[in-house]
Amino acid sequence: MFNGRGMLILLVLTAWTTSVASSAETYQVHFHAPQVGEEVALAIDLNLELKVDVTQFGQAIDSTSHGLTHRQERQMRILEANRNGATKVQVDYAKATQTVHSQGKPVSNAVQPVAGKSYLVARTGEQLTVTDLSGQTPPEAELQIVKDHLQFLGRPNPLVTFFANRSFKIGQRVKVPVQLAKELLGFGNTVGHVDTFGMTLSEVRTIEGVSCGVFQIDFVAKDNNNTAMTMDIGGELILQLPTGRTLKASLAGPVSVADARGPAGGQYMVNTSGEIRLSTESWYGGKRF
Repeated sequence: MFNGRGMLILLVLTAWTTSVASSAETYQVHFHAPQVGEEVALAIDLNLELKVDVTQFGQAIDSTSHGLTHRQERQMRILEANRNGATKVQVDYAKATQTVHSQGKPVSNAVQPVAGKSYLVARTGEQLTVTDLSGQTPPEAELQIVKDHLQFLGRPNPLVTFFANRSFKIGQRVKVPVQLAKELLGFGNTVGHVDTFGMTLSEVRTIEGVSCGVFQIDFVAKDNNNTAMTMDIGGELILQLPTGRTLKASLAGPVSVADARGPAGGQYMVNTSGEIRLSTESWYGGKRF
């Protein structure tokens, strides 16, 4: 339904590939080549709460609630880079946990298999390679998690493309192209129609002695499949103006899916509604976890 990781990967890569110049009235983002040896620590929190109602012929059949909580802390260091960004990194997972609950009660509380482990990830053309530090291919479960997290490694960063040579003023809303919207949030082709995606520079504030731009995000989308899925997401993105580094990002809002199932004459409706909350915070310059 929602792959927030795609958004998080792009935000981290942006921290290595952009810089911001400002004047009294406008702020413009410029491309900055990444540097081998740069490090970023990233903390990710994802919370999803859903209610599922099943009806048939206008009558309620079942109603359940489900939820997912995910916490991850990882450190990444650039080992190789080109003009598109990092092409090889070492990623260290300090923490990776996931809790699933149903009807308000936990049903699983698992430590993901990447927790406490380190990997080397590199892209050559379309090929993304993942090994452990000794050069061995990790088990499939670990491999898929790491590939999912770093799927955009070595590819042109859509955020850089969006910000390049574009000036912003306080209060100005800029429309984000549809394809960028999908890549930014990791939707691919699962969301067919993006009603609106905008970014607004709401303020400039000083954080730990550095001027930072605060961008407000608004996003509404629907799918193009058999399910009537809608998303109405708002959020905030905070970037250091002198470096372009992402400090914090957050997204939150309602999601809903209406799905007709069963044979003709006996169809029933599965209506899912709830809220997603996703946040990330980044630190630079050395080990954090």
